[in-house]
Amino acid sequence: MQEKEIITANGQVCTVDLPQALELLATTDLAQRIRYRVIGLDMLVEEGLVPLVEHRATAKVVVALSYGKTQRP
Repeated sequence: MQEKEIITANGQVCTVDLPQALELLATTDLAQRIRYRVIGLDMLVEEGLVPLVEHRATAKVVVALSYGKTQRP
């Protein structure tokens, strides 16, 4: 494994992007087509970052801070 740099940006304009995103979700099947998993913070590196760095991530990963120890929803 080698070190990777993750660069993020939040280039969204809430008053413009949020209404458009909600409209898209409400009028298409996009929400059903997006794959995601929920993991606890304790699994962030093992189940979140490592698959991303190794190009094995196949779905969006949502990190639930309130999970504490990982639970499978």
